[in-house]
Amino acid sequence: MIMKLFANLGLRTSEKEIKSFLSLFSQGDVEQNGAVLGMAALLHHQFKTKDPEFDTLVHSKKGENLKPISLYIIQLNQFDNEFHKAGRHDEAAAMNLWNITLRCMSHETLHHYGVELWKIAAQSIPEAKRWLDEKLQNAETAEHKRDTPSLREALKLYNFIPPQFHDIQKKVG
Repeated sequence: MIMKLFANLGLRTSEKEIKSFLSLFSQGDVEQNGAVLGMAALLHHQFKTKDPEFDTLVHSKKGENLKPISLYIIQLNQFDNEFHKAGRHDEAAAMNLWNITLRCMSHETLHHYGVELWKIAAQSIPEAKRWLDEKLQNAETAEHKRDTPSLREALKLYNFIPPQFHDIQKKVG
């Protein structure tokens, strides 16, 4: 009984945070959301390089890997809080995009929010590519080119949409 109460409370809290992020994200213009999506592609590359499980989780089909997804959400919350505290708001927004995505994957009642989220994000895919291209160009002309390989890899991921939310293409058009 108590466990069910905590689960319901957690679900309501997640839903409230998802709605808040969606409201903010839906108010962003294509350029702003493209920057968030571009940074999310860079984070996607970094995560999958350091922990291949992340890539497995974001490629999960509906109803798969629920327990590992829930555990990963806790980690992403910690990273998100660290980015906010450090004043790294662009990274925090991208981290929040992944956090909210995983939350939407974690429970059937939250899934429709993920569809809505990625419908909005999909509109900014061309801008995400432009943002990454610009960052790569800056990195290549900089004296220290340490970010160049990561940006090249992120460019391979700029248009990634988690398989659970692929049906957004049908809903966009």
